Amino acid sequence: MVPGKALIRLFKQMKDYIIAENQSLLGASGIVQIATQTAQNAQDIARLSIEMQENRDSLQKVMDNFIDPSTYKHFLILNGQRLDADVAYTQIYGMAKKSITIIDDYIGVKTLDLLRQIAKGVSVTIYSDNRSFETLTEQMQK
Repeated sequence: MVPGKALIRLFKQMKDYIIAENQSLLGASGIVQIATQTAQNAQDIARLSIEMQENRDSLQKVMDNFIDPSTYKHFLILNGQRLDADVAYTQIYGMAKKSITIIDDYIGVKTLDLLRQIAKGVSVTIYSDNRSFETLTEQMQK
């Protein structure tokens, strides 16, 4: 069931219940006012439902730029170009002149391998909880 339609149905049921329980208190003008407001709420919910779907579609288009679901290959946008994440990181690391600071909870062998591309004399500082599935040896962590 579409959430927007379910909300519209819920508002209609709430309106019907309020009218049935309070008909003697509301009078004809109160019933008309509630019916008008409920109709407006239903239109607003339908419009929001359409906007939410459009936003989901737009977000999917953006996400398609960052991961290929068929290969789970990750991409980054660097200098306006979509690049394989490993290529992008290699280029970024290669641009460093003095130091690189990496903050990443999933530092693994792959990151350390990419860091081999940095120039000699560039210091590297890594902050990580190292929660990846790979086990880093003490030699790798130095």
